[in-house]
Amino acid sequence: IPGAEGVRQSLIKRHLQHYRDFVSQPLVDKKMLPARAGAYYRLGIFSEELGEVSEAVLYYGQAEEIYARLVDADEVRNRIWLKRSQNLNQFALALRKSGQHSRGVKLLDRWIAGMDEYASHTRLPPTVAHQYGLSQNNFGLLMQKMPEQKQRAKAAYLQAIETLGQLNEQNPDDLEIIRVLAATRHNLGSQLAKENNQKDESLKLLRQAYEAQLKLAQASDSPLRASIDLVATYISLGNLYLDSDPRRAAVTFENAVAISRKLVEISPKVNDYRRDLAVSLSNLGMAHYRAGNAERAKANLKESVHCYRLLRQSYPDHDGLQYSLGIALNNQGIILQHIGESRAAEDAYNRAARLLEETQPSAIEALNNVYTNHLRMLRNAGREADALEIEKRQLALNTSKP
Repeated sequence: IPGAEGVRQSLIKRHLQHYRDFVSQPLVDKKMLPARAGAYYRLGIFSEELGEVSEAVLYYGQAEEIYARLVDADEVRNRIWLKRSQNLNQFALALRKSGQHSRGVKLLDRWIAGMDEYASHTRLPPTVAHQYGLSQNNFGLLMQKMPEQKQRAKAAYLQAIETLGQLNEQNPDDLEIIRVLAATRHNLGSQLAKENNQKDESLKLLRQAYEAQLKLAQASDSPLRASIDLVATYISLGNLYLDSDPRRAAVTFENAVAISRKLVEISPKVNDYRRDLAVSLSNLGMAHYRAGNAERAKANLKESVHCYRLLRQSYPDHDGLQYSLGIALNNQGIILQHIGESRAAEDAYNRAARLLEETQPSAIEALNNVYTNHLRMLRNAGREADALEIEKRQLALNTSKP
């Protein structure tokens, strides 16, 4: 609806001011502590809606300080415990968005350990089991981005799927359980897609996630949440199709781009939506390139690189964004090289290398790809002296591998 976003932003800002006024008032009665913690939680939610992730992290942290004083970790039947769990999960995800993965991991690791201890001698109530599955999924998301922690991420996802699957059997119409279960299947499927001999299992999980998310988008009172999850699943499915069927991959990535554009239009300041758009465009560009449409690929990569640059202005120290921009620039270099724009391709490769060199050791494989592509272009052009310089950098990179 034209003009709706301005109205929505105005409402969010009004809510923000209301809760800021509330938490700024002196606390005269300790019975109001739960309400104050809840206000900080809402401030975090609304700040994220406005794209202010750093502010959200501070608010979630203030809510946690209060909740930690109000309830012990083993009091899982307490209503405040459930609110604390909801806040902790949002807190951890906001830390992930701001690049603070280790801090988020520590937060959820302690929280899950408390639930594990409780579950060792008592069956978890359904509401607590739901939070347990959600926490395991979010823990897996955080661990998946950390070197040497892929197996712990996989174990967390499997535990979440087992817990949420049992809840889904008991409550087949609970849309929130269906949503979290679908998201977890997507997350595990996207991880397995990168492992040898796991493509079939990955595809099975991703299709299960897609079918559930599509139904949620059609049936839910809040289709926006389901649409956000669908973008990630479209991207993961497109990546699986890319090698064997680039045209099918392109159609899948186009769906991700279309939803991402709508989400950015609705909430232009939410960086998650803008990043999903950048990723979708980069992957769509490579699908078009492999399907033989280099000009469309060039346009997609140009827009993707532009999106990433705007994002880095908001988060200049975010290693994940720097890495992703490096990947997009490498893809752009491949396409520019293919259509004969060698000077522009070399510039893209050089910028990709500079970015990825700063994000080691996590970027070694990606950086190797940049060097290899750059070397091939230089040698094809007969520029052996320049190629030798790149070769020295590649040799030094691989010699320094742990």
